[in-house]
Amino acid sequence: MSDTDSRNVQRPSFEGLDPLGPELYGRLKSWLSKGLVFQIVHLPERRADDAYAAAIRDMVIAHPGSPVTIASEFRPANNAFYRPLPDSKWTRVIRPFKADGSFRFAAGSPQANGRAMADEIAATLLGQRGPIPARVMVDELSMKSKPHIAACASRMVELQAASPELQSRWGVFLVTGRNVNYRAFESQLRLVMATRGIVAVEMYASYGDFCRDGGDAYLRRFFFTGEPGRFTAGGRFGYVFTLAGEFQNPPQPVTVVLGVADPFVRGRYPKFFIDRMMFVWAQNPRYRRVIAIENGGAGSWKWEWRQTDRFRVGSSTRDSAFVAAWSWYGAGNLARRPGVRPVICR
Repeated sequence: MSDTDSRNVQRPSFEGLDPLGPELYGRLKSWLSKGLVFQIVHLPERRADDAYAAAIRDMVIAHPGSPVTIASEFRPANNAFYRPLPDSKWTRVIRPFKADGSFRFAAGSPQANGRAMADEIAATLLGQRGPIPARVMVDELSMKSKPHIAACASRMVELQAASPELQSRWGVFLVTGRNVNYRAFESQLRLVMATRGIVAVEMYASYGDFCRDGGDAYLRRFFFTGEPGRFTAGGRFGYVFTLAGEFQNPPQPVTVVLGVADPFVRGRYPKFFIDRMMFVWAQNPRYRRVIAIENGGAGSWKWEWRQTDRFRVGSSTRDSAFVAAWSWYGAGNLARRPGVRPVICR
């Protein structure tokens, strides 16, 4: 992987600079984060990770008029090395389950856990949990979490009736997978969308599959239509997008999250593959506005550098490559970004 030049990078030391203190830092070290560029960008919060995501942080701060934020389980610390991140540029991520698989917010039933999760979302957004983020996202809507998300969305209807300022400030990540048919989540998606909740569709395409299965044609199938014989028309992003169109005035917020970790972009030139994903997306006239800067641009998962994490970013320059593509195609450019070569598969 040619962009894995980070082995010789001198990472900055942040000891003594974190105003959150050692107790919270100890908690941070035990978690990964999830987010996206739109209403979010995937960014772990251990402090040294900033060496691998400094360009992402700068991009988020540089677009105050865009809904792009950094999403993580705990608020990223401000320190002397990087520009301060406003609360309005942070999205809190919560999960229905603990690491051992047990219910996180309430024992007894998925319905009780989901309703308690909605209460936590509201408490966070109403300032009862410390810094107030721009929004809260649930990680994630999957087959396992369907009853939890349904109960959460139903409870959010009640909470939003009492506090209208909660509208459009929560949402869900929608599970990734080449063979996932999003029609299986119609009931839960409708409930989330009815509350003006954000839907962030995880679409982690693979460099290897791109080379094996038809290049751009593979990306179009992966993103928009699904594999032949496995989906009815629109079973992928197209289905979610169409469903969101039923919730108008204003249109329901939907975005896409692209995979940037090593397992997804492993190949000779990961930065060219990242660019190619956004190029192919921008060519689709129906969906190109999804990655527009005013919609927050394309999302990314995730900016983790630790050797022990399989989903790590093995390069300290990949964030800059992502930002360059995000900025170019997000501004509405349809031509390939200058200086970017086609994806090399040999």
